[in-house]
Amino acid sequence: MKINRIPLVGLLLGIVALIAVINCKDKPTPPPEPEEHLFYIAPAIGNMVKVFSVERAAMVDSFMVDSVDETWQMRIHVIGDDSLLAVSTSGKTFLVDLESKEVTSTFPRESVVFSRDSRYYFNSVLWSFPDHVLVSEEAGDIMWVSFCNRSETMTYVYLKSIDEFPWPTFGFYSITGDSVCNWIRYSHGGAPFAAVYSFAVSGLKRAFIGGANPGNFLGVIDFACDTVRPLKFFNADAWIVPVVSPDDKYVFFTDVGVTQFGFSPSEHIFVFETETEDSIAAIPLEGMDMVDYMVISDDGKYMIGRPYDLSEINDTTAICLINLENYEFMGTFTCGFLPGSISAKYAARNGL
Repeated sequence: MKINRIPLVGLLLGIVALIAVINCKDKPTPPPEPEEHLFYIAPAIGNMVKVFSVERAAMVDSFMVDSVDETWQMRIHVIGDDSLLAVSTSGKTFLVDLESKEVTSTFPRESVVFSRDSRYYFNSVLWSFPDHVLVSEEAGDIMWVSFCNRSETMTYVYLKSIDEFPWPTFGFYSITGDSVCNWIRYSHGGAPFAAVYSFAVSGLKRAFIGGANPGNFLGVIDFACDTVRPLKFFNADAWIVPVVSPDDKYVFFTDVGVTQFGFSPSEHIFVFETETEDSIAAIPLEGMDMVDYMVISDDGKYMIGRPYDLSEINDTTAICLINLENYEFMGTFTCGFLPGSISAKYAARNGL
């Protein structure tokens, strides 16, 4: 029997093409590289916003938020597709069109905690979401609130009365599901410890916590347990500032304190892997002793740091830029004012 090879070859080529199409469908198209990494910077006090470009290594734009008094403090957040800026201050939230630089709408509440994708926000006055659902019926005195990189979840720390003493309790809240709370205990002997002053969440597995007593340290707590394990200790007068990268793979943290009282900072930003908890880098802060606020671009390539200084006369008007691909300090850049709130599209950041 004679085999017709041409149809057979065609059939094989068709099968190969079909497999290729299926494989392409299974692999999502990677997001395009941003043309420019832009960070928006508000002053500690005032109504001006400046725009910093990583690629041009300079401030490239500025505008005034006319609805905001120049004596107010603004908290800013770039909304979704980089077209709007949410400005929260003095009991209100203004939405600014970033093309026209005009206020397009106003909300009667000050909402300074937003999710990374801007779909959710948290009312810092009522401790509730837009539908007024409290994060926990027993939350009481909430100390810290933060959205995870996955925007449907958030974490918070509140004080729970145990044996007539307020101990910090760690809460993990799912906007689309249930709330889980754990009484935080220190690893040595299982006793609770007295202070939780900062935290950053990695995925849905663990949180990195700045804690104290005994000692000041960066610790980690798994959501499945209630025990904090210290990873790195610092000067007794320090408090620790952590932030987790947008891909949840790394935690960046540093120490800050009051130098007027004799505190000596490490002058570094430390980098640990979140999964292995291994130390992988220590980035020197060149020309800037301490940063208390870190903002990471959505692709995890760049970080902006804000200087920390509690002196009565603060003339530090610069921000610092760090390349997170090679952990290189790229320099400081003046804002012309004492920097306050900083934001970028889909950025990960600590604090407000």
